[in-house]
Amino acid sequence: MTKDQDQPAVPRRATRRTDAIDWAPIRADYSARKMTEAALCARHGITPTQLRYRKEKDGWVRDLPRHGERRALISRMFAALDRQVAQLEERMKDDAQGEVALLATMARTLEKLMALDAREKASTPGPAADKDMAELRRQLARRIAQLSG
Repeated sequence: MTKDQDQPAVPRRATRRTDAIDWAPIRADYSARKMTEAALCARHGITPTQLRYRKEKDGWVRDLPRHGERRALISRMFAALDRQVAQLEERMKDDAQGEVALLATMARTLEKLMALDAREKASTPGPAADKDMAELRRQLARRIAQLSG
């Protein structure tokens, strides 16, 4: 018996030529964000390399996050901005000059977040959300006044 016959054969991963694959349903699933890329590959019998190649070749993009995902993202970004402002305030106790540019950038970020949040809330307006935004604006205005004054 030869050495090759003593060892069990290692199963090879089944692959298909990319030109024999119907990419339309794969692209639809990819764009719709219905599953992870690994699950998409398993479902359609393709390898991650084949998927990556097709995405790059054809310029595939995924749809924007769903409504709930966008709200969560905006909320996390507001929280991150608040943490950064608090850290900035601590550092500014020693030297305010070096931090003013950062504060201006953060103010622009806040404006963009508020615009995103306003568009998101246009579909579900509520008086509590308007109060939160107004309070956030007042807090930021007070902090800017403290820094410049």
